[in-house]
Amino acid sequence: MKKKIGANNIITFIVEDNDKIPSLKEAYKLIDTDILQVVNLNNGDCFLVCEEGKLRNRPINRYATEMWEKSFSSDNNELQFYDVMVGHAIYIPEHLRGEHW
Repeated sequence: MKKKIGANNIITFIVEDNDKIPSLKEAYKLIDTDILQVVNLNNGDCFLVCEEGKLRNRPINRYATEMWEKSFSSDNNELQFYDVMVGHAIYIPEHLRGEHW
């Protein structure tokens, strides 16, 4: 699994092959949470994040936020959402999601 470290030492773990897909228990530990949320992107990829990240005042995850914005941007504004993703995250491409996520 590749790591991208951003501002405030926020880490995005990027799953690159089937052998590195985290179990639920591993995901809890990697993103430092006890409540997990799966955030689906338009292309089928997803992020695993702490569901209460904003309530727990986690710093903004710039990489995850940029991916979110790219996924939901459009020329006609129909699919544009304005939000940020916070805290550590795990990025899983669609072709690796399988039955896990």
